[in-house]
Amino acid sequence: MAEIALIVLTVVLISSFGYVVITSMMQNILLTGTAGFIGSNFVPYFLEKYPEYNLINLDLLTYAGNIENLKECESNPRYKFIKGDICNRELVEFIFNEYDINGVIHFAAEISCR
Repeated sequence: MAEIALIVLTVVLISSFGYVVITSMMQNILLTGTAGFIGSNFVPYFLEKYPEYNLINLDLLTYAGNIENLKECESNPRYKFIKGDICNRELVEFIFNEYDINGVIHFAAEISCR
C-alpha cells in the first residue's frame, strides 16, 4: 500500500531553561465509508502505522459495506465506529464537535450500474 502523506500537528514548547521541546498531539481523523473493500483494508493499516491518530469511522453500512470487515479493529481504543449517513448534517456536525476532528479521509461512495 502506498505511503499516505499526512501532516502531523506538532507543538513547539519553550521550557523555562530555554530548550525547545517538540511534542506531537493526538489527532482525530473522521473516516467515511470504510466498511467496504478499500476502506476496511486501510483502517488496520493506518492504526498500526500511525499511532498518533484516533480514527472515527462513519458508515451507513449499505449493500457495499460490511461491519465484519472491520472486526479486527473494534477492540482498538483508537478506533470508534458510528453507524450513520454522511448526508445527515446534524450527525456530522455532532461528530466534528464531539471528537474535535482534525481531518477527513473519504471512502464513502456508491456506484449504480444500470
